[in-house]
Amino acid sequence: SRLGHMDLALAGLSRALFHGLQGREYETARLRQLRCLRLVGRFEDAASLVSQLQTERLSATCNRDIAWEKACLETMQTGDFTPIGKLILRGKPHYLATYLVEGWLWAASLASLEPLGRCTKMISLSRNKRLAPRQLGAFFDIALQLEKFTDSEIPYGFRLIDVGSQLEQLDATMTIDKTLLVWAALSRLLARNGSYDFATLALARYRDLSRQLSDGASDDVLRVLGDLFEKSWFRDKQMDLSQVSFDRAI
Repeated sequence: SRLGHMDLALAGLSRALFHGLQGREYETARLRQLRCLRLVGRFEDAASLVSQLQTERLSATCNRDIAWEKACLETMQTGDFTPIGKLILRGKPHYLATYLVEGWLWAASLASLEPLGRCTKMISLSRNKRLAPRQLGAFFDIALQLEKFTDSEIPYGFRLIDVGSQLEQLDATMTIDKTLLVWAALSRLLARNGSYDFATLALARYRDLSRQLSDGASDDVLRVLGDLFEKSWFRDKQMDLSQVSFDRAI
């Protein structure tokens, strides 16, 4: 599912599960299947699989990931950050770097500013040696740069350059769900900043990834940017920006 070919991924996972997998291989396959179903918009199938997996004897790590997928599914369906937000509170099992970063990106993608106030700041997370966010590599680095992009004390040109330099690592190092979240958050932050030309580039990239995932059925797989697609600064663009590189544009 790294490249986003979800139908092929689902077919391959079904074949592997049919022939029998056990232990960690079984858990990994089920989690990938659940994520694929969520991303292609098969919400009922995803919810059904969650219910099934919750009755099985699985590892604590797998159960934690199932709970996360369930929360992401509910946020996609409702637009409400609460299912994710309640999992990443301090002291909860999901208070781990990977979930804190992903949760921050979900919050940054939503139209309301309120969810970001419920998230651990990336700059604070960067100082937490116990959680060791640097081990996440580019996923954490880009989230940290996106948060810095909101800092008006840093000259705007420097903020753009820093974000652009991180984007080069996206497609090669991250799974498609995380890549989507990064482009969604960047689109939202640029639009909120009034940087409409750059927001158009980021939003076009997010749209193209969504179409790739959904076989052309959806421009907004995560269901977080629908309002931006209706904005005149994006809708009225007459050129196809799908091949424009954001980092080169800056």
